[in-house]
Amino acid sequence: MGEKQTKENEESDTDQAEAQKVLLNDSLFKALVVQRSRAYVKKSQEQNGGSQVIFPTREQPQVVQYSMKIVYGRLLEMVEKAFAKDKPLFSLAMYYPLAYAKKPADNPDVKESFDINRQKQLVRLIRILFLKRFESSGICLPIFLPGAVIKNAGFCY
Repeated sequence: MGEKQTKENEESDTDQAEAQKVLLNDSLFKALVVQRSRAYVKKSQEQNGGSQVIFPTREQPQVVQYSMKIVYGRLLEMVEKAFAKDKPLFSLAMYYPLAYAKKPADNPDVKESFDINRQKQLVRLIRILFLKRFESSGICLPIFLPGAVIKNAGFCY
């Protein structure tokens, strides 16, 4: 196994060296790729005889104590309740009307099973998108919610 890994590493190094040679002289690559690393800038300045570039010294990141429960405690409880497995409040009934059929089919045929599963998948997708908006930022969700409320209100009335 050790020999195989060494051989793979050598091949990888060779491939990388070959790629560097090809890309170094490729005009399209040079036109598209922009180098902005500190090391690149310093080296470029040295090669071109420019003045010494001075970058600010980097400070170590500081950890900030943060508690989701303190900030979003009540809201997290509400979301958890809305997404409960048994009778979720966030059921999205308008996207899954077959779940509320007055006469559920005892043995649904293939088309009906397909429709049921498709509606379930749609509801899952919308719920996942909601959660992603919720976790992405405190700004994204308030932008999304009014439209969702209007759509659901239109369905209810």
